[in-house]
Amino acid sequence: MSVRLRPIEDSDAEAIVNWRNSDFVRQHFIFQDAFTVEMQLRWMENHVKVGKVAQFIIEADETPAGSVFLRDIDRIHAKGEFGIFLGDPRFAGQGVGAEATKQVLSYGFGSLGLNRIFLRALAGNKRAIRSYERSGFRHEGVLRQDVWCNGGYQDVVLMGVLRGDIG
Repeated sequence: MSVRLRPIEDSDAEAIVNWRNSDFVRQHFIFQDAFTVEMQLRWMENHVKVGKVAQFIIEADETPAGSVFLRDIDRIHAKGEFGIFLGDPRFAGQGVGAEATKQVLSYGFGSLGLNRIFLRALAGNKRAIRSYERSGFRHEGVLRQDVWCNGGYQDVVLMGVLRGDIG
């Protein structure tokens, strides 16, 4: 299956909102509130278009499958926070997320010159955590009962990868 990243566009807002509001995606996000097209367009205006976020649409065999991003890009300390989601369940378990992760890490360390890319994941999202480990992320800590979502307090796993960690 071919996987390609393309820069997000305003015309992708509706798809992003539909994906983010689905139970398949939302259950794994720390931010659980319903998304609107207006929120997504505002995010793009205030974060993506000014360079604080590099966000891409993941295409699998030319079909939009999800989104991947580096947010809170800190050029002074050369770091950013990684995030990904597959919005179309048909692509789960097919290697699409792993390939998109590989591509965005290459972009972050290469094109953006970052030294460190980190992520936060709900501790219960074991499938994603295993995927992050296979992509080179290492466990850095756990924030115990850090967020309230899915009906209770949830631990958040912190993971990171350094430019030198990727071979």
